[in-house]
Amino acid sequence: MLPMAHLTCAAHTLDDLVEIVTRYRDEGVRNILALRGDPPADVDVPSGELDFATDLVGLVRDIGDFAIGVAVHPEGHPASRGRAEDRRRQAEKLALADFGVSQLFFEAEVWSTFVEEMRSLGVVAPLIPGIMPVTNVKSVKRMAAMSGADFPAWLEARLRAVEDDPAAMHRVGVEAATDLCRRLLDDGVAGLHFYTLNRSSATREIHANLGLGARRR
Repeated sequence: MLPMAHLTCAAHTLDDLVEIVTRYRDEGVRNILALRGDPPADVDVPSGELDFATDLVGLVRDIGDFAIGVAVHPEGHPASRGRAEDRRRQAEKLALADFGVSQLFFEAEVWSTFVEEMRSLGVVAPLIPGIMPVTNVKSVKRMAAMSGADFPAWLEARLRAVEDDPAAMHRVGVEAATDLCRRLLDDGVAGLHFYTLNRSSATREIHANLGLGARRR
């Protein structure tokens, strides 16, 4: 398996980050997803010394020969002040990185529009869609709101209809995510990134539904 460290610069001093990245380099980790992140809301911690993920990308580049990814937001960063500015800033970040991994989204058209807009701004880095199988409608809807993603009414309606049956909700969530992944693969995406939330069963079911194991053989 190929490890990739997820590193945030929020709440870290510069010395902390230099030590962490140097240890990654010395331990043979060569892939880093460089994130700004957010300090934990319920813990009193100092703010970090680096303000943006782009600052962290520069630091990582200075320390070693890493493949560096950054987060992208197909429906716009929650802090953006407009679509044009958001797209420009994301393109600037991707120009410094080797690849982008997206926040969650739920409709294939969202992804294709985002990719078209990034390519029109000169982005050449591979873009990898982030997939969140919905097995708990309340928690995923909350995460979607925090990340700036739209939770489609049609998907919520399907899930709410079986809200009192966890097994049925799991099945509906897996079916919806499988359909999304199939459309993305048919459109030629570079790969799929799954948010498992430490529960891999839904991801493994989607993997099997898509026949990805058979394709590798």
